[in-house]
Amino acid sequence: MTDIGTTNIWLAVIALALVLQAAVMIGVAVALLQLVRRAEAAVVRVQRRLEPLATAVHALMEDVHWLSETARRAEDSVSTAVQRLGDRVERARDRVDWARDRVTGQVHRLGRVARAVQGVMASINGRRRPAVPTEEDRQAIENFVAEGAPARGAS
Repeated sequence: MTDIGTTNIWLAVIALALVLQAAVMIGVAVALLQLVRRAEAAVVRVQRRLEPLATAVHALMEDVHWLSETARRAEDSVSTAVQRLGDRVERARDRVDWARDRVTGQVHRLGRVARAVQGVMASINGRRRPAVPTEEDRQAIENFVAEGAPARGAS
């Protein structure tokens, strides 16, 4: 068998290794604990700084939502107004067409009346000129005179 002294040395080496391992583990645990505390403090600082930004972003999103709703309502109003304007323009165009057709008809009628008056006036003016009597005209004058009317040129 082996000597008890050698066994004790081996037990002492193992115990020393365990104590050393425990010390390293405690050191790592303390370092990790400090690291966790620093990380938590950093997270708290970041949260404090981000809170106003998050509030501002939320308010901005509400403003954007309000603006988009306002723009949608404005678009609906403008679309309705444009539609109404288009309807009114079409009605006005129809009325103008109707009035134009009516005035054009009156102008054409007046033109025909004017041409008729011109023709009548020309006819009247044409009769004032001394006409060369036809045989038929001479016969009518003779019959007229024979019935007791004064002859032409006789006063």
